[in-house]
Amino acid sequence: MTPTTMTRRVYLAASLFLFFPLAGMAQCFSQCTLGSTPANTLKPGTVRVWVDPALPPEQFNAAVAAVQSWNGATSWVSFTVNTDRSTSPTTPPSDAVIGVKQGTPPAPPGSTETPCANYSFQRDSQGNIARADLFLDPSVVQAGGRSVQFGVAHEIGHMLGSPDTDCQDRSSTVMQDGFPCALPEEARVTPAQCDKDKVSQFYASRVNPAQNYQYYYYGQCYDVYLVTSYYWCTSGGCTHMYSTWQYLGTQCCFLGICG
Repeated sequence: MTPTTMTRRVYLAASLFLFFPLAGMAQCFSQCTLGSTPANTLKPGTVRVWVDPALPPEQFNAAVAAVQSWNGATSWVSFTVNTDRSTSPTTPPSDAVIGVKQGTPPAPPGSTETPCANYSFQRDSQGNIARADLFLDPSVVQAGGRSVQFGVAHEIGHMLGSPDTDCQDRSSTVMQDGFPCALPEEARVTPAQCDKDKVSQFYASRVNPAQNYQYYYYGQCYDVYLVTSYYWCTSGGCTHMYSTWQYLGTQCCFLGICG
C-alpha cells in the first residue's frame, strides 16, 4: 500500500510516529557536510549545454566531444549537448545551463591576462552555478579542434569541482594549467580516470544521505518502510534531491500481541 492510496484514518494513525521522519531529517541537517564557501559548481542533475554553431565544424565537434567526455565522471551530474551543427539554434535555449562560444574569456581574479578559455557564471540562492558562459579565445579556435577540446573539457572540469592539478604529469590529466592556447601534441584532451575520480570524490563529499522509518497503518496491521533521503549540501544549506523507499515487512497486532 502506497501513501497516495491511504485513507485519512491511515495518515492519522501514522502521525503518531511522525517523530521518526523528523528525526531522520534532523540527523541530515546536523551532519551534512557543508562547504565554507558557495559551491560555485554544477548542482546534481542533467545539465544542458549549448555549443555555438557559428564555430567552424572541426571546433564545434571538438567542443561537443569535450562536453560528452565528462559523462560518467559522477552519477550525480550528466550532460546533454546539441550535436548537429546544421540544426542547432543560433542562440542558447532558455533551459541551457552552459553556453560555449568564441569570445574574450574573463581574466581570472587578480590577473590582467586574457586566458585561452574561461567562463563567467551566475549563482543560484545556494551558490550553485545557475548559468555559465564559456568563452574560447579566438586564438584557441584558430589553433584547431584539439585546443578547443582541451579548453572546454578543462573549464567544465572546474564547474564539476576539480581544481587545476596534474594527477601525475601533463599527459595524464586534462586539468593541468599553463598550456599555451595552441595545444602541444603531448597534452591530453579528455578527462583521465584521475580527473574523474576527483570529480566523483567532490560530489560524494557534498551528497548526504539520511535514513528514517515510515509506518503506515490499516486496521490492525501496519507496513514498515526504510526511507533513505539524499541531500545536496553547500554553504547555503541542504536541498532534498530524492528519496528511496524499501519495504521491510508488515506487522499485525491482535489483543496486544504483534507479529
